[in-house]
Amino acid sequence: MAIETQIQVAAPPAKVRQILLDFAKYPQWHTTLIKLLEPEDASKSLSSLARGDKIKCNIDGMKFVAEITVS
Repeated sequence: MAIETQIQVAAPPAKVRQILLDFAKYPQWHTTLIKLLEPEDASKSLSSLARGDKIKCNIDGMKFVAEITVS
């Protein structure tokens, strides 16, 4: 089973990426929902993530690995 969603954002892709990959600021947005977002490969920095890289996620107890499909 796959879950897919889409949303249109009125901003350039580079700006959206900059904001979405600033994981350190996530606690300012979500105080309980987002528990973990980090690169699966610990040697990668957040700013160097590219298409095909994976992010370990724990969103409100739902743990999964997400793959970056657009960079």
